[in-house]
Amino acid sequence: MDKFNRVSTKFRQEKGIVDFIEVGTQEARFIQPLAAAITNEWKNELTSVYNAHNITPSQSEFATMTFNTWLRDRRIDKPVIIAAPPAFGKSAMMSMFLRVMCANFPDTFGAVVVKERLDDLKELRDEINEACGIKRAYLIEGYDKEVHSRLDYEDQFVNQREYNVLLMTTKQLERQSLRDNLESFTSFETDAGKLQRRSLLLIDEKPSLVLSHTLSARNLNEFMSDVLEISRDNKGKLKSYYNRVRQIVEEVRAKLEGQEIEAGAFPAVDRRFKMPVRLVRDFAEAYGHEQMATLRAVERVINTGGEYSEYNGIGIVTNTHTIHYKYTLFNTYILDGTGATDPEYLSDDFYVVKPQDELDYSNVLFRVCDSYNLSRTALRQSAQSVERVIEMAKRIITEHESDKTLVVTYKENVEQITEELSEEIAEGKAMVKHFDGGRGSNDYVECNNAIYIGTLFKGTSYYTTASQAVVGDRLGMQLKRGHISTSEGLTFKDEYTEAYKKTDIAINLVQETNRLRAGRKPDMVTIYLFNRDKEMVDIVRDHYPLAKFEKYEPIEKLTGKKTAIDEIIDYFAGMDRGERVKQSTIYKELDISSRTFRRQVDTPKFRAAMKKYGITREKTFYQKD
Repeated sequence: MDKFNRVSTKFRQEKGIVDFIEVGTQEARFIQPLAAAITNEWKNELTSVYNAHNITPSQSEFATMTFNTWLRDRRIDKPVIIAAPPAFGKSAMMSMFLRVMCANFPDTFGAVVVKERLDDLKELRDEINEACGIKRAYLIEGYDKEVHSRLDYEDQFVNQREYNVLLMTTKQLERQSLRDNLESFTSFETDAGKLQRRSLLLIDEKPSLVLSHTLSARNLNEFMSDVLEISRDNKGKLKSYYNRVRQIVEEVRAKLEGQEIEAGAFPAVDRRFKMPVRLVRDFAEAYGHEQMATLRAVERVINTGGEYSEYNGIGIVTNTHTIHYKYTLFNTYILDGTGATDPEYLSDDFYVVKPQDELDYSNVLFRVCDSYNLSRTALRQSAQSVERVIEMAKRIITEHESDKTLVVTYKENVEQITEELSEEIAEGKAMVKHFDGGRGSNDYVECNNAIYIGTLFKGTSYYTTASQAVVGDRLGMQLKRGHISTSEGLTFKDEYTEAYKKTDIAINLVQETNRLRAGRKPDMVTIYLFNRDKEMVDIVRDHYPLAKFEKYEPIEKLTGKKTAIDEIIDYFAGMDRGERVKQSTIYKELDISSRTFRRQVDTPKFRAAMKKYGITREKTFYQKD
């Protein structure tokens, strides 16, 4: 991790928020009181609506200076990451700022606002428009053939010009960037018909900075079919770009289908190749986000290559690249609580600002089990393991029955776990979700506990190519490839790639934890984490310096072969209420020695099992109450 951390320190450009505010000018004398007034409104709303109980003077000052920067209409050469901690109230800051500005300065103020979820955007749009008493915010919705005609969808991009605030999802921002169309959002028309700049871009949580795409020969065939579909002019004649692109894509396809390529580096075909401008334009008009992402992935594979591997006997190439949003078209601010440590920001393309004071988090307890990784593969290989994990989750939920518990698992296990926990969910004691890249959400604020069944591992090819794009390309070096299996799990041979993986997994766990908004709660928050990688756990620990961490060992045998203590626990579970059994009967029936049984009696798991199943001991007899 040391080399990775040194690179991270070298490239991250941390600044104080004061570096972006106006001081001692006529403009500043107007901005500063307004920023302070918005802060007061923000604090009142956090207290009355969100029940925030510990807003410090330092946090209020940081909010005021952040509002100050948003009010300052001066060009910023790089995006600024507002790395205020989770539960600081960043989303509430943005909403309050937009409402105040649209209501009071409709003839001059304009902004583009990006969030991950469509429902959150609809709520924000309604908040702004209700506060103004007139529609000042407009939401561009993604294309849905069940809802929109193609013409209706395209009309949105014309209609948006009449509104101060333009709202879109991170996927829409990504799509418009892929089609080189962000410049069309940089202005709006006032009620008086004057053209004004939308100079501010506010992104609530991190957009997709690193895009990963996997291509097979079949994908390339489908891509060329899409190109052919749009390549005929009004007279039915093929446009000139078709044959140019077809020839080079056929070269890539031939390499993929060739037998001489081994797992590892996939060579570039033409490092200077760019998709023809006319093709990009025609393609963007005809197709949606996924096809546009494929177009850019094909372009990237042609000019940079990627990582070759086989899946079910089919050759595939994975390529990961950093996406550029042409941020300097706007004054861009990214509100991201983990922006100071997220590996995708590992470059000098951003400024990072954060408050001096951290949130407390002394009310948070991490119970860390290093006996299991609970990987997706381990759960796939054993239905019994999933059942044992569900049994453990039920027990933990019962132990915290006065609070709601969030269970986070892999997408493929959500349906089964939700069904098995249906009673707990119906009683308001549990919620279930899957690991994902989603960040901001208030859906889980009511949960005071969380159980993480595994961690989000994005795949070997992803980490190999992502670390190359973010670290290797930045350093001008080719990172080593390959990985091995260790007791901690899959480990990459390259130190940068391994550190990138650990940091990425840890940041995802931090984001999952942040959904509980623990930093603003007076109640105790307990997190159950299963992972053998100490360095990865330490990265999580660094985000919560005042939180408590303790070792945890579940009484259930979650994966692998059962040992003597697991057999004893199963025996206790199977006893009938009121049943009284002699100690010698238990170890004889389990076919274990008396010495082995006695060794287990004083272990924490044995005592926990007795407590769970209501077992009492009297001399050499065990009774189930």
